[in-house]
Amino acid sequence: MSNQPKNKSKENKINWSYWGPTIGLCGSLIFNSLRVFFSTSGLEESIKMSMALNVPLFLGTFVVPIGSFIAATIMLSNWNPTLRTFAYAWTLFYFVLELMLVINIKDNALIAWSVFNVLTWVSAYTQNVKRIAIQNLERLAKGLLAAAAIGTAVAS
Repeated sequence: MSNQPKNKSKENKINWSYWGPTIGLCGSLIFNSLRVFFSTSGLEESIKMSMALNVPLFLGTFVVPIGSFIAATIMLSNWNPTLRTFAYAWTLFYFVLELMLVINIKDNALIAWSVFNVLTWVSAYTQNVKRIAIQNLERLAKGLLAAAAIGTAVAS
């Protein structure tokens, strides 16, 4: 009986260690995406970022915000683990791009915020990899149990 609460406690710890950084990361992505579309200052900053990095304007004003919003939605869902991994890759691209821009501006507060976002990404991605490994082990165990049940049924 005492073993049951320990397993449940560990399970909750794993979930919160995943969901804490993931919700923070997705909140930042969604906020930045919506800011581009619903505020003129966000749009102006997006245009400045695109011009500073010498990329087409549509990339900073449409592709990056929409991609970030979709990536955040995928990370918050329980969809395909491979799709979640691609969403994490997109967000790493976004945050490294932001960090490169902020380093060029030389604003220490923004640099610290961007480094914090990258570190949050690292934490969330690490927990996502652990989550995928646990899900794969659970699927393997279910498959082995089903194979054993079928083997037992066939043998008898």
